[in-house]
Amino acid sequence: MHAGLVQADQSYTTHKWALPKQDVNSPDLYIPLMSFITYVLLVGLRKGMGSGFTPEVLIQSVWRCLILQLCETVVMKFGLSLMQVPLPFLDIFAYTGYKYVGLCINTAAKGVGTTVAVLVAVYTCGALGFFVLKAMAAVVPLTTSSGPPRHLMLLGFAAIQAVVAFILSTL
Repeated sequence: MHAGLVQADQSYTTHKWALPKQDVNSPDLYIPLMSFITYVLLVGLRKGMGSGFTPEVLIQSVWRCLILQLCETVVMKFGLSLMQVPLPFLDIFAYTGYKYVGLCINTAAKGVGTTVAVLVAVYTCGALGFFVLKAMAAVVPLTTSSGPPRHLMLLGFAAIQAVVAFILSTL
C-alpha cells in the first residue's frame, strides 16, 4: 500500500502532456497564424481604402506585430521561469497569438466609426485578457515552489496581452 502511494505521488509530480489529437485544449499555432495573416491584410486594405497604401505598410505591420509578440512572449517566459513553471516557448507564443483574432475584429470595426471602433477595441481587449487569464491559469499549477505569487503573475500576463492588443488596434 505504501508503494502505491509513492507511485501516485511520483505520477503527480511528473506532468505528461497529451497529444493535441487527444487534448482539445492544447495550444496550436493554426488560429494565431491565420488571424495574423488576416490582420496584416486587413491593415493593408484599410490603408488602401484611405489611399495611403504602399507595400511597406504590410512589411511594417508584420514586423511591428512580430516584435511586440516576441517581446511579450519573452516577458511571459521569464515570469513563468521565475515561478519555475516549465511551459514551452511555442505554447506561450501560441497563447499570445490569439490576440490577432480580436485585432481583425477591431480593424473591421474601424470602418464603421471611431466610437464603435473604440468600444469594440475595449471589449475585445478585455475578452483577450480574460482568455489569457483562464488559459494560463489552466497550465500554471496552483502551488509553485518559489517565485512571485501566481495570481499576480497571471493578472500581469493578462494585462500585458490586453495592453499590447489595444496598442496594435489603435495603430
